Order: sequence, then C-alpha cells, then structure tokens
Amino acid sequence: MAMEQIKRVKGVFNESPDHFSTKMTTGAAVIGNGDVLVAIGGASDKLAFRLSKLDFWQAREGAGLPGARAIGTLTLNTPALNGSSYLLEQSIHDATTRGRFEKNGSELSIAAWTPRNENALVVELQATGNKGITIDPAFEIQDGNESTVENGSDGGIAWYERRFEQVNLLWKTGVTVAMRALNGKAIRLEPGQKHTLVLAVVTNHDTPDYRKRAVTMAQALDEMRLAETKARHLEWWSTLWMKCANVSIGDAYLEDRYYGSHYIIASCCGNRAFPPGLFAWITDDNPAWGGDYHANYNFQAPWWGVLTSNLVELTEPYDKAIMDYLPRMQAYAQRFLNVRGAYCNVGFGPKGLHVDCSNTPYDDGLNFLGQKSNASFLAVNMIMRHYLTHDLDYAEKYAYPYIVEVMNFWEDYLVFEDGRYISPNDCVNECLFYEILPEDSIEFQRAKDRNPILSLALIRMVSRAAIDISK
Repeated sequence: MAMEQIKRVKGVFNESPDHFSTKMTTGAAVIGNGDVLVAIGGASDKLAFRLSKLDFWQAREGAGLPGARAIGTLTLNTPALNGSSYLLEQSIHDATTRGRFEKNGSELSIAAWTPRNENALVVELQATGNKGITIDPAFEIQDGNESTVENGSDGGIAWYERRFEQVNLLWKTGVTVAMRALNGKAIRLEPGQKHTLVLAVVTNHDTPDYRKRAVTMAQALDEMRLAETKARHLEWWSTLWMKCANVSIGDAYLEDRYYGSHYIIASCCGNRAFPPGLFAWITDDNPAWGGDYHANYNFQAPWWGVLTSNLVELTEPYDKAIMDYLPRMQAYAQRFLNVRGAYCNVGFGPKGLHVDCSNTPYDDGLNFLGQKSNASFLAVNMIMRHYLTHDLDYAEKYAYPYIVEVMNFWEDYLVFEDGRYISPNDCVNECLFYEILPEDSIEFQRAKDRNPILSLALIRMVSRAAIDISK
C-alpha cells in the first residue's frame, strides 16, 4: 500500500513554475542526490536546469558577504516549442522529473534525475511527436561575487569552473561541471530518437583534483554505466520508501505531504559535512540570509519528521555542522558574557563559518539578537535522536559532549535571585539588532527580558537529557 501511495505523489506543473529563480525557496520542480541539487523550470523552448551543490559556499566572513552560491544553468534551447503545451511531473517514488512539450506535431519528452552516489545530472531526451525536433543545449557557469570562472575542453569533454579563492576566505571552494562537448552543434532528433546529456559536478571538497575527476566521470558515464547507475539509484529510493514509516489515514492530502516532505529532505541530505541550509536549492547567487543555518528554529525543524519515521540516517549531516561550530560558540560565551560553555548567534554555516553579520554596534554586529537559547535549541535534535535510538556511540560522539557545553553555559549564566534561578537579558524572539536603532527603541527593553518561556523549556529538556545520558 505504501508504494502505491508514494507513486501517487507528484508535483505537476502545467506552466513554467513561479518563483523559479529566487533568493528564497524555489517554486520549481526539484531533484537531488543528497548533494547535487537541481531546480527545473522556465519556458518550454528554454527549459532550464539550475545547479547547486551543498558544499559550494563562499566562506568569506562579514556583513552580507558569505553564503551558499549557485553553480550554473543548463538550458535546452528548442525554438520549435515556443508557445507549446507544458507538462512537468516531479515523481517522488523514483526521484525523477519528467516533462512533455508539444506544438504542431513536434514533441519533446524529458526525464531528469540525479544519480544517488554519483554527483551528476542526467537529462534523457526523446522526440515523441511525428516530426523531428532540434535541441541546442547550452551551459552557463554562474559568475560574480568575486569568483573566478574558467572553461575549456579535455578529451572531448567540455568543462566549466567557478572558484572562490581569495586570501581572506575561511576556506576555499571550487567546482567543475563537465559534459560531452557538442562543439556548437545542436542535437537533431527524428521521431522516436533519444539522446542523453550527462553533467558531472565535482568540488574541491570531494577531491583536490576536482577538474580531473569531473572530466573522468563525464567520460565514464556511457550508456552501459548509466544503466548500472540508474539501477542503483532506483534501488536506493525503493529501499528508502520501504523503510519509511507507513502513514495511511484516509486523507490523501496529508498523506501526500507526508511522503512529499520526506522526498525533499532525502533529496538534499547526503553530504555529512555540508547539511542543507534555509533553502537547500540555490537558484539565485545571493540567497536570503546567505542560505545559512538558523539556530533559532529553521535549522532544526526539517529533520524532526525523519527522526520519527524510521529514517534517522538522513539526520547524519546535522550534527557535524554544530560540532564544527562549537569552538566559535565557546569563544563567544567567553568574549561576550565571560562564561563557559556554548553561546550561539542566529546564523552559522558549515566548517565553523559565521554567516549572519550586520553593520551594527550591537555584539559587534554578530547578530545574537538578544537570545540566549540558540545553543540549547540546537541540542533538541540530538536529544530526540538519543531517546528514539539509545545509540550510545552517537551519544558519546555528538550528543553528550555538546550537551555538556550547553549545561556549562547555563551553570555560569543563570543568576540565583529570591530563591530561584533567573536567565537575565534573554529575549524569546529576535530583537532587531541587525538594524541601527534609535536610543528609545523598544528593542532594548525587550532584550532585558527575564526567563522567557523558550529558555525555561529548553533548560529543562537539556538538563534532563544530560542526566539521562550520563547514567
């Protein structure tokens, strides 16, 4: 029954998706292999595939500077389809988006997928009308934001590269996209004929020699290798759906969203060192808030469903990013509050990157925004995982060391007053300290709140977990 439900779930687009290229969440059809992410949309005669990858960041720190970045766009230029019918179907059971576009007997069908365990985009093309059709694919690498772009060819493979390599970066990032060179020639498909485009996508975080790896992969993914890769891809998704807790409540709307949300999280959670940020699929080179990890709810919430649906392995990327940022939290606790433990600002990124900064004098513009609870909030997922799995190896490596630092913070920060402990200068919501405020702004009063309900609840949760895990 579960697989029948899952096959029913499709995202259907009868016109070009709204909010395709956006600084926030794309409205396009999306596919992903847990690392390489692709948003699909645009007019039928210029169907576009926007590429991003979870480890492609500009790691420069400062106000408005760092963040996840776009890689580039593959466009299928097909003049005969100008004004054609439009159908895109995003199928979650096999993580494939299919399209069909027809005008005056010229019809193009596509199937796009990102192979699990192969960092590539595969686009299968077929002329399914009674006329031939000409497609002119073009790839454009994203530029700007002080990046270096380059392109070339090697052994019949065209490659495109974008790099962030300035000296003031916390760490450097480069990506190569490689595909079989068409040498300026369009693809002509007669009725029934097929053609497959393969784009390999490799970064320096995958391997130092990422250009060579991308070119080699593009050369190797021939028809036989693609068939093997597709079989593994389908097996991976079939196994995932068989493991996923079955929900059958007689409400198709809720069931579809249950399985659909699992498709989204599975599509973008496969790189353990680089979890997805606010939007995962990056379709604009300057995503809002840098596409960061928001510690006051947004980073935690997407994983709550998979923790309770038998797909705990999808949460693997969550913990490493927090542990990588922990030294920063400890330094901030000492620097700003003169206490031990973990004190976290609102927005951070992978590999210890501080993302969320403003040109303000408050907390040196590092945007703690009056909240003392963020580090505790980040512990919620760890605590959920511990109680759901009782995995002692996980508790020893991640949950307990982190929770100890959270407890160290509260032990030093709380003030004993009139027979009870107080969390002073602690706001339940964000204060607007990312703006320059007038001296009489109410935000300064809000920042002096005491014992907000969120902090009280989190202190209770973390304290109990610390005792339970330590037994």
